[in-house]
Amino acid sequence: DAALVVVPYYNKPPQRGIYQHFRQVAEQSDFSVFVYNVPGRTVASIDVDTLQRLSEIPQIIGIKEATGKVDLLKEMKSKTRKNFIYLSGDDGTYVEFLKAGGQGVISVASHVIPKAMRNWTDWANRSEWHKSVEDSLKYNKLMELLFVEANPIPVKKALQKMGFILTAELRLPLVEMDADLAKMLFSEMKDCGVLT
Repeated sequence: DAALVVVPYYNKPPQRGIYQHFRQVAEQSDFSVFVYNVPGRTVASIDVDTLQRLSEIPQIIGIKEATGKVDLLKEMKSKTRKNFIYLSGDDGTYVEFLKAGGQGVISVASHVIPKAMRNWTDWANRSEWHKSVEDSLKYNKLMELLFVEANPIPVKKALQKMGFILTAELRLPLVEMDADLAKMLFSEMKDCGVLT
């Protein structure tokens, strides 16, 4: 339904290059485009003024914002078109993101705790923030452990332990989760009720 296009990595482009990159993708594609801002992986980050210009391109319909900086969302929302879609890409700040006006998430943790994350969203949509905040706190340590090594290493190990996939093998240079870290992850999954 849409293309999730990451801010260009490695080259460290200036903002005008980032703008041109996304403009070209939108003009050359039959898909709607979501900008994916994840500077922890790409080094480059999209700034608010560049996003404002990109939001004027009808085919660019939203952003997956993965900086974890919730205040940045407020500034972005003040400068982009009204129907621009804001999705979180940072599981640990998802409830705060919703509170700041975000609309959803493209998530790692939702593979492990889908019902909980859906509940947080539903409660937020009904302005029952106390429920979202209180419930999300139970999963703080699990969230940390799902990112203790590069994604998708921990989540694949969790899904294997849950019986959803047969192997947690990955393509190099990624490798399976460290055994000691996996034990910590499984222990926390039991404490959270994910595993019995």
